[in-house]
Parts: sequence; structure tokens; C-alpha cells
Amino acid sequence: MNRSRYSFLFDYDGVLIYKINFIRHAVINHGVNEKALGKFFKKYLQSCLRGEEDMIELLDKHRQELNWAGTATELFDAIYDHDGLFQVDLFEWIADNLMFNYDCYVATNQDWHRFEAIKKEGEIRRYFKDVFCSCKLGVAKPEVAYFEKIINLLQKEHADLRPEQLIFTDDIPENVESAESLGIHAHLFQDARSFFRFAKRVIQGRVFPQIESPDLSLINMKFSHATGYSDILSEPSTFQFLTESGPQNREKALDKIITNRHGFDIGKSIYWSMIDKAGNFLGYLAIHQSHTPKVSISYGVHPAFRRQGLASKALEMVLDHEMLRGKTIEMATHLDNDASFEMLSKMNVPYQGISHTRFGERHVFRLERK
Repeated sequence: MNRSRYSFLFDYDGVLIYKINFIRHAVINHGVNEKALGKFFKKYLQSCLRGEEDMIELLDKHRQELNWAGTATELFDAIYDHDGLFQVDLFEWIADNLMFNYDCYVATNQDWHRFEAIKKEGEIRRYFKDVFCSCKLGVAKPEVAYFEKIINLLQKEHADLRPEQLIFTDDIPENVESAESLGIHAHLFQDARSFFRFAKRVIQGRVFPQIESPDLSLINMKFSHATGYSDILSEPSTFQFLTESGPQNREKALDKIITNRHGFDIGKSIYWSMIDKAGNFLGYLAIHQSHTPKVSISYGVHPAFRRQGLASKALEMVLDHEMLRGKTIEMATHLDNDASFEMLSKMNVPYQGISHTRFGERHVFRLERK
């Protein structure tokens, strides 16, 4: 049977099994000293994940302060016990849709002992071709080198494999962004259904439409843009033009980025970050209801980069893109947003007057793209 040109990489904790706070798990279920175990993980976990130190040997040295009377191996098993926590719906989806046509791998951060235990699990042996683990690679997510090493290993079997032939899902934003930096199609895991829709779009060639110009690029919003995005959505004089829910702090902005990216995964919206040559976040632009004949566009520029023509430049780049061919494009501006009104007027976008929108009364501009 011919295998697909795509291969799948799945994180383990938080994806293949439900996310667990292992410290709280050990404290509540086994009486381990919470403060001591927290300090232990903070000091030793990363070196264990990179395979530099042995977790059980270290636990043995700290059993007394961890309030553990049994053996270090028993303590290790108590911390990492996860019976019955596999995401059954995800495994069923993998069985029904992937395992006979795609190569599937686990890509995880683990110490040597847990790595060996995971490899022996029946579900892992049944559904996955191999387990790529930080302790064996010598580097852990979110380091880019982690994914580079996986790519190099896969290229030993498939010399012509390219990063964009990999589809990866993880529940940690930094890990997703690191994989994306190499061109891997990466998804922040929320549930099996949304990941399936993301993967299906990638396989069908409906990938995120990055748009380039010599001095401005429109890319998929990065989680690391949350601070800059928050600056836009909380700037005192203008945030009310962009959000109905009040100023947005960084945490809320990050949640919005997750939601924005999910909108593309399910085919309903496209949110770009505007960046310059140095990768600085300058603002955002979005197409809403992108799957319909009538779309709307919104945008915002970071306070530090306003009055430089960035919004009009980004709009021109998007309006010229073939994805909008044959669509009706609407832009609605707040009645007090004089700068946006003036910009759209200068761009010769036909003004339709003041209309009632889902955001209230707005100046409405509309363009028919042929």
C-alpha cells in the first residue's frame, strides 16, 4: 500500500493522554510533599528530559524530603500513573482515518524511564511507527533543534522529505510555534475533532495564505505576538474601535489568538499578523466569514507604528489576493474612527453610508471584487 506523502507527529501529555498536573496528582493521590516535589521538578526535570540525568536515581536521593517511604521506582510510578486517561476519541480517529495511509509518530518530552514505559504501551505500539523522545534526541521542545533532529531522522528513511510534509499537534503554544518556524504544519491541540479539520485542510492543500511584499509580510498570528496584540486591544484612545469587551490584557489577547487561529482551522476566518523584515509585530488584519460570498475585513495597527501607511498597505495586499476573487468585501468603521474613515476614502473603496451592524452603528464601505 502506498503511504501518503504526509506524516503525523503527536505530542503525548495533553494530546494522546489528557493533561495532568503530575505534582498535584502525586500530592492528592499519594501524599507526596507538594513544595518539595515542585522544587525537585524545577531543579532536575529539564536535565532528565534531555537524558542528562536519571530521574529515578534523583528521586531516590530525595525520598525523605518528598515524604515517600517506598522505593524510588514506586514513587516514579505514583507520579506518572495515568491509567484510563488516554484520549479515546483521538485514538479512534487515528484508527479510522490515519494509521493505514499515513505514518504516525509520537513526539514528546520525557525522561528515559517514562520513554521506555510509553514505548511498551499497547496503544502506542499499535498506532505509531516510532516515538521521538527528548531524552534520546538530547534536546527538548520548544527548542527548534528538537524538530530539526526529527526531520533529519525521517530524512534517513525518506531522503526527499520536507518539513511542510509534517503535521504536528501539541497543547503548548511555544512548541507549536517552534515547529512552525521550520515550515511544519502545526496545530494547538484542543480536541480531536478540531485537529481532524485542521489536518484535512492541510492535506487538501488549503494551507494558511501567507502574503509577502518587500517590506511587509502577512503571516499566521503567532502566540508570541500576544503582547503586541494586547497593546492594540488596550490602547486607551482606540481600543473601543476594535473590541466590544473592554481592554484586553496579554492573557486575554493570547486566548483571542488561539481562537483566531482556530477560525482558520475550521474555515471561517483568516487572521494575519503584520510583520516587518526583522519580524517585529506591527498589527493585524482579518477576513471574517471567509467561507462565504460576502466577507468583512477588520484591522488594527500597533500604537508604535501608526501613521506609516501600514493598514492601507496590508489592505492592498489582501484585496489583490486571488482568495477574494468574486467576493463582496465589507469594511465597517466606528463612527469616531476618523483615521480609518479617511484611509478607506482615499483608497477609493465605495462608501455605503451609516448602517446598523452586529457591532452597532458603523460607517460601511463595500467593494465588489471581480
